Amino acid sequence: MKKFILLFFILFPVMLKAADSCSLRISILTCTPGKELYSIFGHSALRITDSLAETDIVYNYGTFDVGDPDFYTKFLKGKMQYFLSQEDFRNFAYAYYFEQRGVSEQELHLTCEEKHTMQKFIFQNMEGKNRFYKYDFFYDNCTTRLRDMIEKMTRPTYNAGEIPQASHLSFRQALHYYLDKSNMPWTQLGMDLLLGVSTDKEMTTREAMFLPEFLESSIDHSTYKRIPLVKEKASILKPLLPIGVSNMQIPLVATSIFALFFVAIGLMKSKLFITLTKILDIALFFFIGILGSFFLIMWFGTDHVVMGNNLNLLWAWPLHIPMLFFMQSKLVAVKKYFLVYAMIQLLVVLFWAWLPQTLHPALIPVVLLLSWRSWNIYKR
Repeated sequence: MKKFILLFFILFPVMLKAADSCSLRISILTCTPGKELYSIFGHSALRITDSLAETDIVYNYGTFDVGDPDFYTKFLKGKMQYFLSQEDFRNFAYAYYFEQRGVSEQELHLTCEEKHTMQKFIFQNMEGKNRFYKYDFFYDNCTTRLRDMIEKMTRPTYNAGEIPQASHLSFRQALHYYLDKSNMPWTQLGMDLLLGVSTDKEMTTREAMFLPEFLESSIDHSTYKRIPLVKEKASILKPLLPIGVSNMQIPLVATSIFALFFVAIGLMKSKLFITLTKILDIALFFFIGILGSFFLIMWFGTDHVVMGNNLNLLWAWPLHIPMLFFMQSKLVAVKKYFLVYAMIQLLVVLFWAWLPQTLHPALIPVVLLLSWRSWNIYKR
């Protein structure tokens, strides 16, 4: 009996290790932002290493076909088809090394059975039409797909960790954070023009995981079966991209100069400048009308939910286009139209900070200019 007990205690650690051993290793890869617009928010992927089969594969939900003849049409309509792809880890790592971007890895603390279940799930996703899904930047992208998979495979004992850096942030503020770091002032202006009220709501912890860095942070603080979800974390590649100088006020400076130039011409009393001002008025209100029409199309004519309820329509009125044909007339209705528009633009500027949607500050000189020119058309 003594020999048996002694043998048991000698062999028990070996038996336990053998029972826990598994040929699979599953981890989440988080990649730092790149220089291009499509890469400035980072990237997430799944890595499955199989020591038995001697494979090391990265599975990527962020793949799309640029060669699709309807690529731009689908993109504008919000019907972009992304798909799950796979590549050897060495090729994946080399691409990020070449781009000087960082890659970190979080190995998940799962049982062997759970790892095989997750691998089977990925294999099923790679089959036929299962690979494809309708991409949504905020709610269904390469990062949220991994979040959803982790939740599905670890419920009901999975407890998602908080994300300190995303606390009390809205979707728009989260985007601004990355656009500021990447020094993309005009891109920020463009996004602020297109994104509606819904992007100004405060994100929940789960919603914040649409960004790779925020998913990584949540996984760092997550538990599964009351133990940390991350078994081991490692830095595979360190980011080498230089940090540029942020010039986020450039659009505001540009629109201010444009508005002052317009005002200077409008104050000139010579016949030449009066004629030039009338031509510039037509061009200005035509452009604003086209912009407003585009906002309406993106709201009602596409699947981009986040482009609905766009309060930029407070100053970009599509009605400007038909009104251009009557701008030189003396109709009372035309005079009242421009008077009402001028007054509304002043109210928009006065209540700018209290609007439920964040409007870009570079638009303030433009809105003031529109109010002034409308008032002049009314008086004229």
